[in-house]
Amino acid sequence: MTLIMTEKSPLKICLVSANKRCHSNSIISSRLFNYLAANGHSIVENAGEADLLIVNTCGSMEITHEFSKGLFKEALKDRKPGARVVCAGCLGLIAPELFMAEFGDVIIIKDNSELDALIGAAVPYNSLKEAFYDESLYPKVGRDPVFFARLLARAAGAFFGGREGGGKGHFSQKVAAVCHTGKLHVQIGSGCAGNCSFCVIKLAKGAPVSRPAGDIIRDIKKIYRKDYAVHLVGDDCGSYGLDSGGDLFGLVSAISGEIPGVPLDIRYVNPVWLEKFPAEYLKMFKENRINSVNICMQSGSDRIISLMNRKYRAAAILEFVDELKKVSPRTLIRSHFIKGFPTETWGDFRDTLRAAGHFHFHNSYVYSAIRGARSYGMRDDVPFPVKALRRALLQAHNAWSFFTSGK
Repeated sequence: MTLIMTEKSPLKICLVSANKRCHSNSIISSRLFNYLAANGHSIVENAGEADLLIVNTCGSMEITHEFSKGLFKEALKDRKPGARVVCAGCLGLIAPELFMAEFGDVIIIKDNSELDALIGAAVPYNSLKEAFYDESLYPKVGRDPVFFARLLARAAGAFFGGREGGGKGHFSQKVAAVCHTGKLHVQIGSGCAGNCSFCVIKLAKGAPVSRPAGDIIRDIKKIYRKDYAVHLVGDDCGSYGLDSGGDLFGLVSAISGEIPGVPLDIRYVNPVWLEKFPAEYLKMFKENRINSVNICMQSGSDRIISLMNRKYRAAAILEFVDELKKVSPRTLIRSHFIKGFPTETWGDFRDTLRAAGHFHFHNSYVYSAIRGARSYGMRDDVPFPVKALRRALLQAHNAWSFFTSGK
């Protein structure tokens, strides 16, 4: 569906989001709330009351595709006569032709100026500089599945002590990471410099675009409060500054200089940067208060890493992780691993299981081919029961370390 008119009068707008699955998506939801309010439109929770429904989608994995599609099915079913449904976020940009074949009666927003035209915006979307959110966002955009988990997290945090987690087990930090508690999320950039064969993020977002350091620091100062960690959000934080002549080291140093002692979470660092600049990264961790970092290793097998088109050696990254534990013992070191990538053998999985043991905590995902990714053309030759078993083994390993490594 194309944009056919510009709205002049205030609208009732319902915003639903896949934000529980993606922090970058949540940043978009937060900006949309501010944007719609700045333009005089009212936000309603009931889709049946809305003149316009905006579904903020995530398209990074097959599971998020299905989750986002489910939101559309609900929106189309519940809307009142004449109400329009808009697709924002990544999913409509990744495979618009397939999306329209399934949801033909939907407007896909490919550029923010199209949304400006649709709602008759006096305040353009791109003129809004703020890009942050906290956990109060979740109940505003639909069901909040981690509400009770947050209560558990608060209880666990009180029982096991402070955020530092004693340096060894990091239990309270793990609970906070799982339950999305105690964090203030600030976007530092979007897009990615990599071209991983299994990923479609670059298809939707393109090359890195970094926010100015001054805007990031302004946002942190606006929302920072004691006992919270500031989560630096980006599709690859290691790519920060590639487009502007800066770098992540300078940004972290500037933040710590302006707000001494601020605990920082660093989201999604492609390990390629750690192999290229190990000394600079270790110095950054040593000199600043880094609460956690997510080093997305994806596999412990060099053969699989190469097939994923990721440019690092597993041994180099694990050596870095072990050194990082010495340099910054209070930092929770996380990772991501994909099981069942095409041609993965039990030997490859053994390497991944061994690699996982170097991290304090990790998330695991079963590989599924995504249209638009380079690996989509590869034969998916690992049977699903094998994928599921490998994931179960890795999750069991993770659960054991989660609860047995002390505080």
